[in-house]
Amino acid sequence: MFERVCHTFSIGPASLELCINLNPISVQAKLSILGVTVANCLLDASHQQCKIGGSFSGFKAEVVISLNIPAKTITIEFKLCAPIIGCTSKAFTIHF
Repeated sequence: MFERVCHTFSIGPASLELCINLNPISVQAKLSILGVTVANCLLDASHQQCKIGGSFSGFKAEVVISLNIPAKTITIEFKLCAPIIGCTSKAFTIHF
């Protein structure tokens, strides 16, 4: 069984990389826009939610990540705003 699994989620030029460690359970998150890291956070049993965001080159991204250890799920709310085009959002759930 793997002790660390990583996933990447993208909306346009913004990407969110999540790495889940299973022993002990923790999640490392890195938010990038056009390849530039704009924010990061660490979730664990003591800190089960984080809201991160940043902007680069006219694009703005915001992410809310919640860790539910008893249910073994991570929920992600991901929003990107682009010049002229406007904003778009996506939601994801990961089971671990």
